[in-house]
Amino acid sequence: MILVWLLAALAFVPLLSLLLTRVMGRAAGYLLGAIFVAIAVLLVPTARDVVNGTPVIFSVPWVEELGLNLTLRLDGLSLVFIALALIIGALVFFYSPTYFLTGRQSGFYLIMTGFTFSMVAFVLSDNLILMFLTWELTSLASFLLIARSGQAGEPASMRTMLMTFIGGLTFLAAGGLIIARLGTTNFSQAMISPVWQSDPVFTGVVATLVAIAGFSKAAQFPFHLWLPDAMAAATPVSAYLHAAAVVKAGIYLLMRFSALFKGVPVWTILLVSLGLLTACLGAWFALQQTDLKKLMAYSTVSQLGLITATIGIGTTFALAAALLHTIAHACFKSGLFMLMGIVDHQAGTRKIDRLPALRTAMPWTFWATVLGVASMAGVPPLLGFISKEQIFTAFLDTPGPAALAWTTLAIAAFGAVLTFAYCGKILTGAFLDGDRPDPEIRETRWATLWPAAFPIVIGLPLAFVISWFEQPLLSAVASIRPGYAERIPLHLWHGVSIELVITVVVFTVGTALVLRRARLRPIVERPMFALDGAGVLAAINSRLTRRGLWSAELVRADYPSRHVAPILVTLAGLLGVGSLGLWLSGTVPALRPDLGRPIDLGVLVVVTTAVVTLCFTRSRIGGAVLLGGVGIAVTVQIFMLGAADVGLTQLLVEVLTVLVIMLVLRKLPLEFSSGRNPKYARNTIIAVLTGVAATVAAFTVIGRRDRSEIAEYYLENAYEVTGGTNIVNVILVEFRALDTMGELVVLGMAGIAIIAVLATVPRRFLDPRPDPSPESPVTYVPTPKVELDAEGSRAYNALEDTHANTEVLRLLQQPIVPVLVVTSLVLFWRGHNQPGGGFIAALVAACAVAYVYMAKTKDAPVSGPKLPVYLIAGGILTAAGTGLLGYLAGAFLEPVATDAFGMKWVSSLLFDVGVYTAVLGLVMVAFNTLGAPSGEVRATPKPAPDPQPTSHAEEAPR
Repeated sequence: MILVWLLAALAFVPLLSLLLTRVMGRAAGYLLGAIFVAIAVLLVPTARDVVNGTPVIFSVPWVEELGLNLTLRLDGLSLVFIALALIIGALVFFYSPTYFLTGRQSGFYLIMTGFTFSMVAFVLSDNLILMFLTWELTSLASFLLIARSGQAGEPASMRTMLMTFIGGLTFLAAGGLIIARLGTTNFSQAMISPVWQSDPVFTGVVATLVAIAGFSKAAQFPFHLWLPDAMAAATPVSAYLHAAAVVKAGIYLLMRFSALFKGVPVWTILLVSLGLLTACLGAWFALQQTDLKKLMAYSTVSQLGLITATIGIGTTFALAAALLHTIAHACFKSGLFMLMGIVDHQAGTRKIDRLPALRTAMPWTFWATVLGVASMAGVPPLLGFISKEQIFTAFLDTPGPAALAWTTLAIAAFGAVLTFAYCGKILTGAFLDGDRPDPEIRETRWATLWPAAFPIVIGLPLAFVISWFEQPLLSAVASIRPGYAERIPLHLWHGVSIELVITVVVFTVGTALVLRRARLRPIVERPMFALDGAGVLAAINSRLTRRGLWSAELVRADYPSRHVAPILVTLAGLLGVGSLGLWLSGTVPALRPDLGRPIDLGVLVVVTTAVVTLCFTRSRIGGAVLLGGVGIAVTVQIFMLGAADVGLTQLLVEVLTVLVIMLVLRKLPLEFSSGRNPKYARNTIIAVLTGVAATVAAFTVIGRRDRSEIAEYYLENAYEVTGGTNIVNVILVEFRALDTMGELVVLGMAGIAIIAVLATVPRRFLDPRPDPSPESPVTYVPTPKVELDAEGSRAYNALEDTHANTEVLRLLQQPIVPVLVVTSLVLFWRGHNQPGGGFIAALVAACAVAYVYMAKTKDAPVSGPKLPVYLIAGGILTAAGTGLLGYLAGAFLEPVATDAFGMKWVSSLLFDVGVYTAVLGLVMVAFNTLGAPSGEVRATPKPAPDPQPTSHAEEAPR
């Protein structure tokens, strides 16, 4: 249960951050960091067992019908990445309160803590579906953190989302193939399947998909574009997500799958070749940068490329070297990002060509940066030196001929030379070169400096006790390669070796490049390509947009019939051919139901008359009334067939639909176009054929078979399983609650989409009488005027007529609305055993909302703008919370029952509450957005003899 408590605690922290930021403001970061440290400390006893070779596994049924289990696994590899997420995350939170100068930063803390939960859940996942879901959550968190960074962050966040979601799709495809072929969603079980050895084609395809997924998150070529682009985010975001977390998720994925694909040619070729290419390309691009933060971003790309290539080598020693460098990189790179943020704050710029020599003005920042770049360059005696030496050793074991091993080692050494050079550029560009600093530039406060310096400085003592890492690394490698138990030797001094010789050469050449920086900078900083990564994506987007517009022109039309006709013709063809095939095959039995009842004939006459009249009417309002009449007639037949729940739903939906249609019709002309449609005959033929085909299909299949097995199961077991006698309701909220949950989410998203879309449309394009042109600064709000005609009588007044039209509704509002509310509650309460339930009850409550709107004397929202959103979100969260509560009984959404107050209480009642509130919120959204008037601006008009109303504020008669 320790894993459940770990995730529960991390899931609670984002909610706690909202409260803390409201009380403490930005200073909440200190407490949030302390919480992360406390969680890490509490995890130490469990971590000790894991390091000693005892993984912690938790499994609980998830979707029992599909045989899915929710499985979590804490082993040596996941432990390393959890430690990085918690410790580096805590340091970033300690750094953030003094980095941010304004605002509570509640959104920042919320998303950052949410990301930590997603990252920890991802590395704990031993279920492919859960692994994919949490993988995508990390991408969403990264997108949100970049997007909230101002105008520059919006396009960068979209490009980042595009790059990482490509990897998400390939990961989804890989997971789908594994599940379909191996018949299990459990990753540990999939690893031991013999299929990986017996089917090389399948293995190669999955290896390619997983490699692409890992490349997208770890910023490997050609997906490296997003990481420098993401530097639009704030420095704490870069220090955490883009140095120690998001990019490390890609590294974790590659490491986790490396055991399956060891020796698979496509895997080795992709990781080694593209990893080394990314390492060298990223290092060169880093040398070209004059922006310190972008330089750091490209250096991250380079270091990740080196780690990826090492993973591709595939030996256990290479995996240990890659993991050690992952730890070292997370430490020095997160610290360097935060130090560069300090430089930017104190000096007012992070451009190298504008920075003064800050060594004397900011000495502590300078020496912390010296240690950071030295570790990144692999200078002894730092942790980065040991990890870089291990990587050089790993490349000597590159699969293939000996010459290939020396070639990869030479390429890695070339990348190391470039690494040394850009490390020198960071140090000289920010602290040594440039003019004397302004006296106002001073060292930052210690509260900001120590969280940035700590992960760098810790690399110095760790290098002297490097043997402490042997057992954790052995545990991590053994979790990747089960059964591996050989010791992984780690020493600060390995003696004179080829790796040490290469390191000396790297230092010599790198030092020479740094000393000649003044002559080399104009050459190196000259752009190699006309476009950078963002420019390439923009060019691709522009070309695809032009192609898309060209393709859209082929089918673009303002007539709905142009789009509906092909669909209806296809539908009619399928129904007709299918029905004919069934009749010709002789498999259609005799029709048993009695269709000769008088009520059926009456419904047929009403529906036929209404449909024919609807086809010829020119009045839009008349068309809406006739359409509602068709629905009411069908409702009558549903009631006569005994389907009370379906009938109630149909009746209420028809009522609300007609009302919403009326709101829409206010924005349209009163009548349809008087001109004759030249394609009227074609449309008539299509409509008739579709109706005939649907009728034949219904006559062919309806009532010609016995109940299905699942229907018989519901009838026989519904009461025994659920305790409810209303089979329709218990199917919705218990047997098929997962389906209802999905529909609820769709409804909620539809409501939010309505708000979002209509909020972007200027009101003058929605109202029948547009507001004044944007150039007009004043909108007048008219006052009722009383005019006398020639005989002295009161003239017609539109506003007074509105009051008169709604007077009866207003008089009946007090008795009718309470009755509707009480009816709604009764239907909700009785839904488990009698016709009713959350959906029907919500529709009745929605009718009360509609009545309140119609009784108003003027257009006005039925609620505040936030209430429908709260209802929708609250309903979905309530339903989801009920699903989680189901784990107490063994599975998601499984009902939990208890006895209290002499009654049996089932958690499905709470699920129905979620349905109720979400549906009610959706209807309120419709009335608020379609029924509310345009925004009114009250202003003192310019003197005029008789100003005329120029806005929608004047009401039209109802």
